[in-house]
Amino acid sequence: MLEHLKKLSKEECCIKDYRIAGHGWEGPGDGDGIPSAHPGDEEGFNLDKKTGRPSKDGDVRDVSDLKKEIDGGSIKFCKPCTISIFSCRVSDAFIQGLAKATGCKVTTAGGACQRNPNGGGWRSNADKEGDSNQFRQSDGGGAPSDVGHIFNPPLFP
Repeated sequence: MLEHLKKLSKEECCIKDYRIAGHGWEGPGDGDGIPSAHPGDEEGFNLDKKTGRPSKDGDVRDVSDLKKEIDGGSIKFCKPCTISIFSCRVSDAFIQGLAKATGCKVTTAGGACQRNPNGGGWRSNADKEGDSNQFRQSDGGGAPSDVGHIFNPPLFP
């Protein structure tokens, strides 16, 4: 992911809207981050080295690695910016850590996540107001809050 963000920063000057869709964790407590497309083969992207799952070579890529790239100027986010993650069971700690490191508004599902079969956007498995499976959002590193069980990412922040 970091290499892709570097490439986008070089090609576009800065990243305004970044979206990730893929499989999430199997259940609560599996990790603070998003797994790779091939769990077990790659490390994914994690909140920190302690809670992350290492790849076969022992590497763990995390938010501190992203922050170093941002501070060094190889990854640039425009202001304002959004990051939308369409994966299952992303923790509040990861949402907040990623938003703080990037300064972006980060949105993802606290529970299961899928394309909305009844219209546009994405749907979580939240079944009532206040359900922790709703889409959660942190703006620039603030505490994540509920934004509903349907999420349509903005065209342009």
